[in-house]
Amino acid sequence: MEWMDNKEKMGNKNGYRKDASFQPQPADRLADLDWSFLDSFNLCGIEEQIVSLNWTDLDDWFKAAYAALEEQYIDLDKLATDWDKRLHDLGGDPCVYDWKEFRPLRLEREEDWSDWLAHILQTSKTGFLAGQLFGNAFRDIRIDFAQPKVKREVTIITGERRADLCIQWRNPTAATHVEVKIGDENFDKTFDTSIGLRRTYPDRTNWTHYILLPEASLENWKECQEHQRSQFQIDIAEITWTQIAIALRKGLRKGGEDILWRTCAYIFCGAIEQKILGHIQMNEETLDGKTLSWENFRGVASQLHVMKEGMNDG
Repeated sequence: MEWMDNKEKMGNKNGYRKDASFQPQPADRLADLDWSFLDSFNLCGIEEQIVSLNWTDLDDWFKAAYAALEEQYIDLDKLATDWDKRLHDLGGDPCVYDWKEFRPLRLEREEDWSDWLAHILQTSKTGFLAGQLFGNAFRDIRIDFAQPKVKREVTIITGERRADLCIQWRNPTAATHVEVKIGDENFDKTFDTSIGLRRTYPDRTNWTHYILLPEASLENWKECQEHQRSQFQIDIAEITWTQIAIALRKGLRKGGEDILWRTCAYIFCGAIEQKILGHIQMNEETLDGKTLSWENFRGVASQLHVMKEGMNDG
């Protein structure tokens, strides 16, 4: 048949075989087929079965889930009220504002988040935030974390990579490298960059390396780290955006910084929590339970964790 001839000319693509048992039927032969089996087909019966399904168990599960969420909202309201008192000079807890549409802080690219983090670290007069994030790594030498020099987009000596943040502490031998991620999971280059940065600044002999990323990326990062371990003998620790938010809240609560730093840190904290961590904006509708939704579960749990840990002096 012409249909099969064409398939042979095409080299039998799509897995068709020349001896296939299926042969297309001429249209006039379809009329000779027996279609009586369709007489017993009962669509109404199928509809009745679907309508008769019992969703009671699922309804009970949803009721229990939303009851748990409402309890979290009550706890969240109490914590937000406490934070309002502690940050009254800045307008209360940052969660009362909608930071997702805050135009002065560009939120779309990793470079934007890196710029703000660099500014917050470099202008801190107390160094409290940096100490919270990086202090445990420098146990053998004394580090002053206040107002370090933070370089952005540093091209390493080979010219092939650029480091997001290179923090040069006042101790002339100490430096910290941070790669910033908000969604990009191209982690392999972090190792090349870390090695290259050490060669770029040979006078800095006490290095610490970090990758800052969302908690959702931790599993893929660990897999990459394990894969690269045999090739690169270098330690790279992870910091999550949740840890950044907690450290910022502790810094805002502790005091000692000027009003300009506190304002910038306040804005940055609010943007991180809503844009990256998925926290909700606390407003009258939220407190009235009008915005309860399935999507809020993880965000509210994270928000409670950050607020509680931010109150912790440890």
